[in-house]
Amino acid sequence: ILRQYFEEGYCYSRRCCGYENCGRSINPSGSLIKAVLMNGAQPLKGGVQFVPSGRIIYEQPLKAYDSNQGMGRVNLLNSVPLEGENQMEME
Repeated sequence: ILRQYFEEGYCYSRRCCGYENCGRSINPSGSLIKAVLMNGAQPLKGGVQFVPSGRIIYEQPLKAYDSNQGMGRVNLLNSVPLEGENQMEME
């Protein structure tokens, strides 16, 4: 979905406008896609779950960017602007 966002011209130069064909088609690198996804990720809440038992330990809370949750949960609305869906400006 994110690759398609860039290929369909939602961005121009160094700015993303949030609607199709406002800019030229960009062939995004894997690094760009990863950076955009990481930038909009949300931290997870709860405790640490151990596998295979499935037991959740709430005394060991999750912290943003730790080894248990990584960057968190992907949220595309926090990653890129979409006209009519969010009020983000991306430069």
